[in-house]
Amino acid sequence: MKSATILAILCIIFCLSSPAQAQTTSATPPPRDSTPIITPPDPNILLQGGDTWDEAFLIPEFPFFTTGTTIGYTTNCCVEMCPYEAWGPAVFYTYTAPEDIIVQVDLCGSNYDTGLYIFDENHYVVACNIDFYFDDECGVYVSKIEDAYLEAEQTYFIVVTGMGGSTGDYIFDMTEYQPPVECVLDVSNGIMEGEPPLFDGYQDSFNGGCNSPEFDNPFQELVGDPTGHLSFAGVSGWFMVSYNSNRDTDWFTAEFGPSGIIDVALLPEVESYLFELAPQDCQNVAVAQSQFVESCTEGTMQVSGEPGSIVWLWVGPSIFTQPSYHPDNEYDYLLTLDGLQQGPVAIEKRAWDSIRAIYR
Repeated sequence: MKSATILAILCIIFCLSSPAQAQTTSATPPPRDSTPIITPPDPNILLQGGDTWDEAFLIPEFPFFTTGTTIGYTTNCCVEMCPYEAWGPAVFYTYTAPEDIIVQVDLCGSNYDTGLYIFDENHYVVACNIDFYFDDECGVYVSKIEDAYLEAEQTYFIVVTGMGGSTGDYIFDMTEYQPPVECVLDVSNGIMEGEPPLFDGYQDSFNGGCNSPEFDNPFQELVGDPTGHLSFAGVSGWFMVSYNSNRDTDWFTAEFGPSGIIDVALLPEVESYLFELAPQDCQNVAVAQSQFVESCTEGTMQVSGEPGSIVWLWVGPSIFTQPSYHPDNEYDYLLTLDGLQQGPVAIEKRAWDSIRAIYR
């Protein structure tokens, strides 16, 4: 895997703040302080949507579904920060809501590094997203705006674009937003994580793993009971640092028991990711396998290795900002493991240096 791709994956998947800082693009974006070059439209391309604000395609009904391409369109949007500008060939749509509504715009299934914006009639950003999906089903670096509030009788522009000049085919699905199922987990029977409460300006010296090099990359060790079982009660969430939204990422180590197989189950209150990570090197670590877990449902994963060896696991929110439907900046999750090295129930932090010593 090329180093640029690795760095992009690390930020999109692992980084605390919004992932737009590390995009993989099909073209090199212009310097942030320069004026991007406007790409003229290709006269040989049949345009299926608007090429400019004035030519925006009128969405005739709601909900609305279509497919299209940004290939052949003009690069004339979007320089608005999300937190960085997309600035790729753009397709414009427009919609006037007959009543107040919260909409979801989903590009799942698009085949390039997308950007997605909603503007009001004065061209001010109402909502935007650079990266939402990172999977085989919906695509890598594919955008989705989960919940954007549109006022009745107001005109809005929905713009499909690409990061740093990326182009490709997209799937556009605009529907009414349906909040996920909410639940409150009973975590009283789990071994408590013990991480301090999250607050604005928080620095993760507890189990921030490779996201916390200033604290020697602290991991948290997951240890089984005499049967190799562990029920772990974790807490994750979001916090602000320098006006940027950050997510709490929990990094773990676990030791394989005699079977060489660990069954892992994650049950979160909010949509989350469960990862197995490899190689065990913070400079090159990537996702070996992943599981997206919806709120209030259980997702499972099986990892394998030599008995007595170590596996890296990761749990964190699937999005980088606190969702509107969740009232608190923290949420609970239950992590259940079977097949661990047998021993007393114990949870302790473990710094990267101590983990690395195992392999010397």
